[in-house]
Amino acid sequence: SMQIFTRYAFVQRADGVDATDHFEKCYLETPVDDPGLPGGESARVARIKALKEVGWFRGVWRPLLLNLPDNVKAGGLLLPVARLCVLRSKEEVALFGVGVLRGGQLQEELEDAAL
Repeated sequence: SMQIFTRYAFVQRADGVDATDHFEKCYLETPVDDPGLPGGESARVARIKALKEVGWFRGVWRPLLLNLPDNVKAGGLLLPVARLCVLRSKEEVALFGVGVLRGGQLQEELEDAAL
């Protein structure tokens, strides 16, 4: 909860229910198609392919937006997207990309990088 507050300015109650107003939401743009991410241009193309396969790709001019605070909770989409972004090559993205977007985890080193 403290990390969520310090990073995104959302507070959660002890029981996990948001202490924020139900209308207090924002969107986090996630640059999953940034060639500056690990693996460069070839991994970027593979990430887009993985996003298309799970139905999350909105188009070249429409960024992937995650609703906060909902998507930072357990079961939200932020961690799967972070896992996709830390994959280091097009081969890793092809091998693990769809799996992580569907809730799979990575080996310890990459999982720590995603967190």
